[in-house]
Amino acid sequence: MADLKVHDHGGDGPPLVLVHAFPLDSDMFQGQQALADGVRLVTLDLPGFGGSDPAMGSGSMQALASAVFQAMDQVGLHQAAVCGVSIGGYIALEMWRRQPERLSALLLCDTRPEEDGQDVQAARGAAIRLVRLGRWDEVMDGLIPRLLAPASLARPELAAAVKGMAVRATDAGIIFAQQAMASRADSVSMLPDITIPTLVLVGEEDGLTPPTVAREMAARIPGAQIEILPGAGHLSPLEAPELFNQAVRRFLL
Repeated sequence: MADLKVHDHGGDGPPLVLVHAFPLDSDMFQGQQALADGVRLVTLDLPGFGGSDPAMGSGSMQALASAVFQAMDQVGLHQAAVCGVSIGGYIALEMWRRQPERLSALLLCDTRPEEDGQDVQAARGAAIRLVRLGRWDEVMDGLIPRLLAPASLARPELAAAVKGMAVRATDAGIIFAQQAMASRADSVSMLPDITIPTLVLVGEEDGLTPPTVAREMAARIPGAQIEILPGAGHLSPLEAPELFNQAVRRFLL
């Protein structure tokens, strides 16, 4: 597995691992460092993003789940609550599928349990081809407006931060992640079997995985809670950090 950049922010309390969205890195969680006053906070850069080396071979959700387990091992965590945003949510569900005993709680943020449809798979394939042609900028410029709520797009510093993280992503990391998302298993039938505390979070203005999807997912998970964050889009921890942090504290503490 790739050499991973893992950040142990410390803190007393239950351990919480945050898994970032595509195509960003752990810098998207700078607003969550305040959580370290109540939890032991751990973040990581997925393979090929931020400070982590790219993985070898074709991308799979199993490999990305293994990367997060590796990050937990690096900081000595056998078990933790795992919060995944977007692709991070896909990874968290795969972690539950593979080694449920290592998760104490699930936080599924701006994500969905369904596998990609044919149209989305085709779009991912087209994006991979553009990246291989050195045209990641074209893909990125079309993606960023879909990640943020309109009010967030109007904040130059926020849009610049998102683009800065996307620019840092390696071509290999982007391709690996797209392959993993396109080939991931459907998790809908697994949701009723989740037996750990689960919180579903979603930005009120998330156009990629909207609140309707979040509500349906939460309804399938026994005892799941749901929080809809006003004014936020698909990157709700970055767009509405205080509201996100409050929801996490209510759930975990």
